[in-house]
Amino acid sequence: MLSLLGCKRFESADDLTGPVMMQGIYLGIDIEEWLPQGVDIGDGDETLGAFAHTALCETFVAYISGTGSLADAPVEGLDMNIHSGVVRPELRLKEQEGGRYRTTSVDGLDYEPKDEVEVFGDVEGGFNALAGITPVSPDYSVPTRIRANEDIEIDLRNGDYDNLIVGVYHIEGLEGGEMTYDNLPSGFEDIYEFTHPKRAVQTDVIDGREAFHKPGLYILGVAGMQIAPTHMFSGVNTTLSAFMAGQISLRLITVE
Repeated sequence: MLSLLGCKRFESADDLTGPVMMQGIYLGIDIEEWLPQGVDIGDGDETLGAFAHTALCETFVAYISGTGSLADAPVEGLDMNIHSGVVRPELRLKEQEGGRYRTTSVDGLDYEPKDEVEVFGDVEGGFNALAGITPVSPDYSVPTRIRANEDIEIDLRNGDYDNLIVGVYHIEGLEGGEMTYDNLPSGFEDIYEFTHPKRAVQTDVIDGREAFHKPGLYILGVAGMQIAPTHMFSGVNTTLSAFMAGQISLRLITVE
């Protein structure tokens, strides 16, 4: 395995045009002590989208041949793993479907800011890897009280982010609650578009009619996502491949 620390790779023509394409997202949640009792953020409930796990890594792998669609060229049956400063030894990503591989905090995955992470596998007999440095959770300001159906603007222009993941959770007593808004990408095409924005997305307006549609207590979570530099990748098409990481920072909002 190639050592990441202190090693800088230079892209060759094969890196730019090679047949192996990988897309990866690595997401964490900075869990706060003030979370109310009974709130099930981070406990593995998949209905909670971006709030389902305190750490999540999802990777899609495709082998490009000819002019076919990337979505139609998934590579299945791979042994995909992730390791980092806090994930040692490596942790295996479970195969899902359509070239998708996934692991979460339920499996033992952890997210540590400023950690060096590598997701790797063996496609067609070669070492293929995405790698990057995990950013810290963003510092942002939002009102603590709003009216029902009121929009909220997210502004992360004070940080070096390339895109945003936003989630809103409505607390409904001791029984838990539900997600009212979530933009976590899930499918191959969604992740590809999310990791290849035409320009940096550092602001967003949350539609209050969808996210804050009735009075109550809500949890807002925002992650500033950063695209890893391609010189950290190995054995993948760096034009099409991408690895994006970020950590969700939580805020409590009262809707009146």
